[in-house]
Amino acid sequence: MRTQFDLKKISITFSLTALGLALGSIVSFLKLPIFLDTIGIMLCTLLLGWEYGILASILTAIIAFSYISIHTILLSHHDIISNNN
Repeated sequence: MRTQFDLKKISITFSLTALGLALGSIVSFLKLPIFLDTIGIMLCTLLLGWEYGILASILTAIIAFSYISIHTILLSHHDIISNNN
């Protein structure tokens, strides 16, 4: 069975993904012991269905991993330079 993706639902998926990432960043910045980064994925799955929930989780993983990797590389490069002096 093939599913037709709707542009409106895809836009909502991207918005909920951004919401989840923003909440996860805020919680991480404040160092709170709760996990709010999955709120966007859960809302997307509950409101739009499992297909869009999977899309939101894949987007969240790719965006979060690329942000964490870039951030880690930049910080490690800065630490290497500062330790060599």
